[in-house]
Amino acid sequence: MNEVRLKNIATYSKNPLNDEMGLGELYKKYSQGLKAYILSKFRNADHEEVIQTVFLKMAQRSNLEKIEHPKGYLYRAVDHVVYNDNRRRQVQNKYLEEISGEGQFFDELNPERIAAGKEELSLITHAIKQMSPEKQRLLILYRISGLSYAAIARTIKIPETTVQRHIGDAIRELDEIICLMKNENDHEHSDI
Repeated sequence: MNEVRLKNIATYSKNPLNDEMGLGELYKKYSQGLKAYILSKFRNADHEEVIQTVFLKMAQRSNLEKIEHPKGYLYRAVDHVVYNDNRRRQVQNKYLEEISGEGQFFDELNPERIAAGKEELSLITHAIKQMSPEKQRLLILYRISGLSYAAIARTIKIPETTVQRHIGDAIRELDEIICLMKNENDHEHSDI
């Protein structure tokens, strides 16, 4: 009986990630269960997007071998991803409600608004290209990918306060470049 008990203890104490099980193996083993879990618990969540995000976050970890219970970790990570996504959506909806409550209404798209939007996007794209690659990367991670300061700090392995400072600097520099470009455009149009 003691032999069986010791065998069971050894089985439970094994860390699957120490036994050369990579993310691909974890994905094969748990993705269907995660999908069923997401569909049953979070009916409105995009299960494929959530699973992809969870495994992306796992891939960014440098200490995967320290995860003792990968299955539990994955299910908790799913909960966090869905809750964070819902929270972000609530903040966006609240912001849109506040704006519309202040008398600013989102009117329908018309050709003028579309053209102005394309021009603004082009201006921002050119401004970003004038920045250093490091600042470009930080802006993309923060503004486009929507990562928090802490997530960016973990990704690029620098302190969170440094990330905050660099992003603040990058946003100020971007604003200055855009202002200069707009002034140049205004001067070109006034000369005509």
